[in-house]
Amino acid sequence: MGIKSNRTRWHITWRTLVAIFLGYLFANSVSMLLMFILPLDRLHGVVLGTLLTFVFWTAAVMWIFSVDRMRAAAVPMLICTVIFSAAAWRLYLMDPAL
Repeated sequence: MGIKSNRTRWHITWRTLVAIFLGYLFANSVSMLLMFILPLDRLHGVVLGTLLTFVFWTAAVMWIFSVDRMRAAAVPMLICTVIFSAAAWRLYLMDPAL
């Protein structure tokens, strides 16, 4: 019973860490992308993106804990984070207001 209990503790610990940090990166990348995509001025886009960060972070945490295998949730979320961050970075560089 001690080995299974210890394995379960590490499993929950890793899921929690992935949900916190990867979920945060995912939520911020989505909100940055929305800030550039939505047809709002800069101030309202930043406010809306910041408010939506909490929604996306909560959804990411629920996704990490709802999937049977953590890798099945973490890898697609990591790929989406990289794609959304790259798209937001490209839109940032193309912004004429800079």
